[in-house]
Parts: sequence; structure tokens; C-alpha cells
Amino acid sequence: MPDPMPAHRSPRLRSLLGLLPIVLGVAVLILAVSGRVPPARTQDATPATPARVITVPRLDVTPLITAHGPVRPDRVWQGVAEVSGRIVEVSPVLRQGVIVEKGTLLARIDAADYTLIEAQRQAQVQTLNSKRINLEASIAIEERGLTIAQAELTRKETLRARGAVSQSDVDTAARSLLSAEQTLQNLRNELNLLPAEMDQTRAQYTQAKLDVARTELVAPFDLRIASADAVEGRFAQVGQILAEGDSIAKAEVEAQVPLNRMLALNRAGGERSLSEGDGQNGMGGRLGVASQDISASRNLSAQVVLEVGETTLTWPARVERVSDTIDPTTRTLGVIVVVDEPYRRAIPGVRPPLVKNMFVTVLLGGETLPDRVVIPRHALRADGTVALVGADGTLVFQPVEVQFTQDGYAVIKEGLVGGETLVVGHLSPAIAGMEITPIDDGDTLALLTEETAAGALKSDPKTAPKTDPKTDGTLKDGDSQ
Repeated sequence: MPDPMPAHRSPRLRSLLGLLPIVLGVAVLILAVSGRVPPARTQDATPATPARVITVPRLDVTPLITAHGPVRPDRVWQGVAEVSGRIVEVSPVLRQGVIVEKGTLLARIDAADYTLIEAQRQAQVQTLNSKRINLEASIAIEERGLTIAQAELTRKETLRARGAVSQSDVDTAARSLLSAEQTLQNLRNELNLLPAEMDQTRAQYTQAKLDVARTELVAPFDLRIASADAVEGRFAQVGQILAEGDSIAKAEVEAQVPLNRMLALNRAGGERSLSEGDGQNGMGGRLGVASQDISASRNLSAQVVLEVGETTLTWPARVERVSDTIDPTTRTLGVIVVVDEPYRRAIPGVRPPLVKNMFVTVLLGGETLPDRVVIPRHALRADGTVALVGADGTLVFQPVEVQFTQDGYAVIKEGLVGGETLVVGHLSPAIAGMEITPIDDGDTLALLTEETAAGALKSDPKTAPKTDPKTDGTLKDGDSQ
């Protein structure tokens, strides 16, 4: 019978037997893993960025400038008393706001004293005419008497030589001749001085007639009464203002236009701001040229606009001249536009006329510039570039040179030729080379096309006044609005 296992070996054996399953499991796992193919590694894909884009167009550009200013009449009349006297008549139309025609009698000063002076001067002229006739007749008589006196002296001298008369008789005849010559000379001198006296008297007579005419205060042109200070029974002094009126033939608006916006009105589509320096000539030299160009240009259009509640009223206007000064605070130049017949088509209570001190908007349209590259103004970046989508669909930044800008668009001089895909939407971040998914923005392109043609200043039929077919709506004499 064999001997039993020693007691000290059994714990070790049991430990080895316990590790055997673990070793077998690890070996099986290693064999399983080593037989598999590892998965393929993939890189993370970055999605393309969507962006609103338009195709850069080439358009005919009509620049438009919006400015503002008050309305003023082109002529202002002050009815000043040219003679003194008591006011004896005041016309019922001499009231503030009433429109009167040229030649309307507004007030009358008592002309009694001036009429008497006129009559006196007229009588003096007639007296001088009679005096001239009498002098001419007297001279003719004295000339005949002188002839007789000369003959008598000759006869007495002949008789004295014969001893038939005394020397005293000859002396008497000589004195008679001298007296006749003296009388004739006095008459001739008086006749020679008479024209000057007549001219003076005629001038006094003319002055008297003018004074009589000046007793009437008459409207010198069609006007609207601005103030009426003539009161019947009141004594008027020379130089006193009796009435004031504003012409209704034309109205002016001085629109204040920023200097840097004057580029859009330059006939050649000027490329530099009037506020930039230019050597010794500086701003003043170019401003003078620009002012002359604007004043002489026939390619500028203008329109005066008034917003009355929900109604928009318009008047056709024309650019007439520019102001002689620049506002030192706002650096704006006054462009003066004129509206002919501002009261035409005015309908009391419906359509007001264009009256003094009315604050209006002035639209100035420049000459149309054909076939220009135009982009939305907000597409311009601060660094002078624009964002384009390249042929490979990635973002590209293109430097551009701007010819001029308007409110909503910019005209490009260099850098774009048209047809490029321009990013008009906001990108954040915007990194060159990033992939772009273009989204066509038709609304932006339509708005751009509309804005470039805005300077044509076509009248809106919805805002055109409606008048009675029997009349053109012009306010008549004695009307007020």
C-alpha cells in the first residue's frame, strides 16, 4: 500500500491547479484577437457653409441723392410808402394769405396835396411855353426896331455932314441904337435861359405826377400777401412798410447736400471726394469747378416731395444754381432747385400749394451711367475686399476699387467685371478656402436693380393730383390756402 502524499505539498498543488483555467482563457483570447482584421480609420468630414449669393450684375446706374430744405419764394416784395399822407383806401384783398394778381390796387394814400402840386407844375410849364412864344415875338420886334435905329443914325450922320442937324441929334440917334441893341440882347439872353428853366419845371411836373402815382400801392407781380399793415385813416410816413408779399411764379428750395455725395451728381461720375486735398488748389478749386458743372448741367433731374400724413405730394423741379457758401458745421453745400408755378393744381383743403417755410425733401437724380458693375453696399468688407465663391466652391476674398457709393449700393471701378458669384449674406467665421453652399438671393438682386434706377425720378401716378376737368386747380385771385 503506497504511502499517502505528504501534507506540505497539497496547498502548492492546489494553487497551480487554480491558475490553470486563467492561463488557458488568456491563451484563447490572444488567439481570437490576433486572427481579426482591425477596423479602418476615417477622418472627420467638415460640412460646407451655406451662404446667400448673387451673380454680380452690370447695370445702368442713375445716381440719386436725397436732401432736405425749406421752401422760399424766388422774389419777396415789400410795399413801402414812397410818399407821406393819410391812408384813405385799403383793398379788401389786402389780407394775409390772399393771392392777388399783378396790378391789383392794395391801398391808396390821400393824393389831394400831390394833385395840387401837379397842377401847379403843369401850369408853370404852360406859362413857360407862353413866355417862350412872347420872347420870340419880342425879339422879332426888337430886331426890326434895331434896323430902324441903325438907319436913323446913318441918316443923322449924313445930315450932320451937310450941316443940316446938330451933333446932339446924332448923339440922340446913337443912344437910341444902343438902347435897342441892349434890349434885344436881354431878350435873347432870357430866351437862351428859358430851356433850362423849362427842363427844371418839366422835371418838377414829372416828379409831381410820380408822387400822385405813388399814392397808390399796387401789386408789382402775382403774389401772395404775407403781411398787411395798411390801416385806413392812419397816417403813413415815407419808408413805412404797408404790405409784404411773396411771388407765386416760382419757389426755391435750398437742399443741403454733403460734399462727398456730390460725386454722384458729377457729369463724368467723378471719382474723388470734394473734401479731399488736391495740392495748392485744394477743396475750393474743385468745388468751384463742381459748382459750375452742376449749375450748367442739363442732365440733372430734381423733384420736390412732401409727406402729408399717408399722402405723398410731388412737384417737378430743376437744378438752377448752387449756394455761394459751405456750412462749416455740417460741411454741406446748398443746391438750389426751382419749382415753377408752385400753386398750380393746388386744391384748397385737398392738395396744398408749395408755400414758404414748408420743409420738404429734394430728390436729385444724376446722369445715367451705362453698364456699370454694381454690388450691394453691405457686401463691401472693411478691408476693401468682397467675398466671392470660386469655381471650386470655396470662399475667396477679392480686392476691389469703389468708384462711388449710394445709400444701398456701390459702383465698382476695378476688381470685378460682372458675372462673379458674390456672397451677400453674413459669414461667421469667414475663412478663405472654406467650402460654401451657395443659396441664390433673388430679392437682394431685385432690390439692387431697383435702387440703381431710382434716380430717374419718374412721377408716381398714385400721387398725382386729381383736379376738376373744368379747371386746372390753380388758385385764383383772392383765393387763399
